[in-house]
Amino acid sequence: MKIILSLVCILSLFSCSSSLKKGRNQQLWLSESYRKTNLPSDQYYVQFSEKKFNDFSSKSEIDRKSEFRSELESQLVKGIVEKISVSMISSELQTENKSIDFISSVLSQSSQSASAVLVGKKESFYIDKRKKTISAIVYVKKTDLALGYKSSLNAKINILKNQIDTYQNQAIKKDKTVPAAAVE
Repeated sequence: MKIILSLVCILSLFSCSSSLKKGRNQQLWLSESYRKTNLPSDQYYVQFSEKKFNDFSSKSEIDRKSEFRSELESQLVKGIVEKISVSMISSELQTENKSIDFISSVLSQSSQSASAVLVGKKESFYIDKRKKTISAIVYVKKTDLALGYKSSLNAKINILKNQIDTYQNQAIKKDKTVPAAAVE
């Protein structure tokens, strides 16, 4: 009797340890409740998906990840552009109706061919070889994205200001070097 009880205990411990290992290998972000709790929509832009291996044109794991990454990033950018366009349109409705058509047409075209560098982007993949699926998540914190684009725009503005200053200085030097007789 003790032998049977010992075997049952050993088997139950073995099954528990294998299920614990299995749970440890899975990523927490696979759970929708985890994503909603830890990546709330008011703070993050998130794109999550799961696909079967057969859904990919690529056969290698690296190529599948690359293909999936591109697809999710594109979807995320389109989602961001659409959210911004809705926000802009609703604020424009309060001011001028004439510019709404132009802005909404530009933004809808942008969302169809959206591509951008997502500053502060993070991504993770989980491959389940048993189910033959790959899960992926791409997300970016809204404040990181905004700060990244703000610093990028500020850098471009400074470059333009320096170029304008250079051209103005060159024009002033050119005006000073023109002889007075040539001006008359």
